[in-house]
Amino acid sequence: MRLLELPPALAKRGLFDWPTIVVLEDKNDSVPPGTPYLIGNGESDDMLLYRLMIPMMQKKFKQFDWTRIYHEVFGEWYEPILVHYEVPENEVPPRTYGEPVDGVCDVTLKDLACDVSSYVDLDLLTDLKMLPKFFGDLAEAIKVNVTNSYQWIDGYNKKTGLCSGYLQAQPRKKSLVILDISYSIPDGVSSAMMTLIKTVTDVTHADLVLTAGKSYFYTNEEVRVMDVEAERRRIPRGNESDMFNEILKTHHMDYDVVISFGDSDAPEVEKLDYPIHTKTLYDCFLGERDGYGSSYKTGTGYARWVTANCKDVEVVHNTDWARFFTRKG
Repeated sequence: MRLLELPPALAKRGLFDWPTIVVLEDKNDSVPPGTPYLIGNGESDDMLLYRLMIPMMQKKFKQFDWTRIYHEVFGEWYEPILVHYEVPENEVPPRTYGEPVDGVCDVTLKDLACDVSSYVDLDLLTDLKMLPKFFGDLAEAIKVNVTNSYQWIDGYNKKTGLCSGYLQAQPRKKSLVILDISYSIPDGVSSAMMTLIKTVTDVTHADLVLTAGKSYFYTNEEVRVMDVEAERRRIPRGNESDMFNEILKTHHMDYDVVISFGDSDAPEVEKLDYPIHTKTLYDCFLGERDGYGSSYKTGTGYARWVTANCKDVEVVHNTDWARFFTRKG
């Protein structure tokens, strides 16, 4: 366990409003309740995290040359790969997929993170309570993070005749995160979510499904210790449905909350053999229209089994979690 330290390149420029973030590096690490944290994944973490934070830092501190600062911190230049995210003029019908794709992912997380045309809005994920609050006064961050896990219970003291109350720990809901990391997800978004996935699943107390050319299920405990770079490499960037639907058949999918990040790519909808009682589906669709031209109608493709099997689920859709700098259309 360590602090994500303020780089000297920023300190010498007089920037001291650096987020207080504890990086957990061991599965047994723990931090005081409410302290902002990220879960690490090895030696390359700081470089990747810094790449993810650059858009947020550019917005907050416009006066600095962040490309030069990156060079001073890591000894190499921030080399952007501009990926033009073009949306077709005419909407295309949703696609479905079948067998898993052979091979592995041919690029590293660091390569994917070079895409500066797209990024994940960390502030928005914080507002959705999927990430700890980073910036601002530490006491405020602790207050926000602690109250996400506690509820104020009003009470009445008969002896004193006064109203009183107390904080009560709330049972953590059983949640599932589904993350589509296929070709159609812009590189900057894909790398950001993979880098943050341990923290997102920890904050939301969620199991995880990664899906692209192959699909894999991970318990919350397995996510905490997995090698994110290795998992990214072993999953090709196409799409499939066979392995995904096998996950639905072989795991008990009755979650309180499902959080899905993706686009209109979809497997054949699987009808489960048992009822599910999912209360909320947070459906995070890739923009108002994804790379295929499909707009948000029935939601992210790999979460449609939720609404198909639970008609009463509340769907909270969001199209702003991913940002695009060079989007056309």
